[in-house]
Amino acid sequence: MNRIFFGGLCALSLTLGISRFTYTPLLPVMQQETFLGVATGGILATIHYLGYFTGVLFALKIDSLISREKFYFWGLFLAVVSTFMMGLAENFFIWSIARFVAGFSGASGVVIGAGLIMQWLTENTNQKPQMGKFFAGAGVGIVISAFGSIVFNILGLNWSKQWIFYGFISCFLFIPAWFLRPKLKINKKVIHANENSTNKTKLPSGFFRLLLMYFFAGFAFVVSATFTVAIVKSNPENASLGNAVWLLVGFTSIPSVLIWDWVEVKFSMNKALCFAITLHAISLLFNAFFVQLEFILIAAFLFGFSNLGVVSLTMTLAGREAPKNPGKEMARLTIAFALSLVIGPSIAGILAEINGTYFYPLVLSSLLLILGVILLLSRNKEIS
Repeated sequence: MNRIFFGGLCALSLTLGISRFTYTPLLPVMQQETFLGVATGGILATIHYLGYFTGVLFALKIDSLISREKFYFWGLFLAVVSTFMMGLAENFFIWSIARFVAGFSGASGVVIGAGLIMQWLTENTNQKPQMGKFFAGAGVGIVISAFGSIVFNILGLNWSKQWIFYGFISCFLFIPAWFLRPKLKINKKVIHANENSTNKTKLPSGFFRLLLMYFFAGFAFVVSATFTVAIVKSNPENASLGNAVWLLVGFTSIPSVLIWDWVEVKFSMNKALCFAITLHAISLLFNAFFVQLEFILIAAFLFGFSNLGVVSLTMTLAGREAPKNPGKEMARLTIAFALSLVIGPSIAGILAEINGTYFYPLVLSSLLLILGVILLLSRNKEIS
């Protein structure tokens, strides 16, 4: 079982960590050393999320195990290719393609990878599947991206060489990610039965409330992920600590998913999700109302501790409610999350321009998370 989770951790570190989160610490470097500005940097981020949204839609259409494994392989491979592409040339068209491909590959890691592992756990263990060890890969990816940028900046590497080095790191992650993937048995009778019953499958009770909650969680995530480093760097006294704060988010994220697994067992899935969402809301309010470094660090800690917990618990819940093809249920929910990633930065940016601070998008995000808790508590289906 541990080798399966290690392979999944490497897959998520690659497709979500390196492929996505490396852009966060490298964006300021690219803005200093290339023609990339604030607006064009934001456009590239949006293109990435559009790629992710497209990948999730694609994953939703995949039913057969063979097709899921093919998508998984190409997602891992394209994550490596897109990382190298970012360092090839100072060309916005190439960067745009690379960010879209990177986003598309992220869906293979988050949706297909999680679905394959969830299905393997369901078929090969007698315990309730828990996905904390898998989603720790996103935290590992954040740590790699943050720590790598700190080291590369000390070494004086320019933006291009940093992307190339991250490309080589992604190559090393690709090997265990693919070769340690869960090997599922193909049962043709089961596949045929699933294909015939696809259109007749009813959505779980309270699904749309869970969907809306996850949309709100995605909006809050993209606001935190976008503004955490920016808030630190907006204060000249703390500007040099931007990457260190991002590193704190990553280090906190890695063990947090295992802790949330324990909380879920101890108290129930519903309570664990409500706790995680509430902590994220508190982190947003800290960033909104306080500018002191100690509060910013607490907010970063709470964000790192809560955000992957929300994702891991929600995906675990989705997989449990659709054990025959957990990836499909995960894809349905992830569509809402991905959509919020696409529209969230634009809405947050408009709100931030009202008074020149991040106050309004931060407060709005926290209120949406509180509404998400209310939606969870009102679900008809008992979550346990």
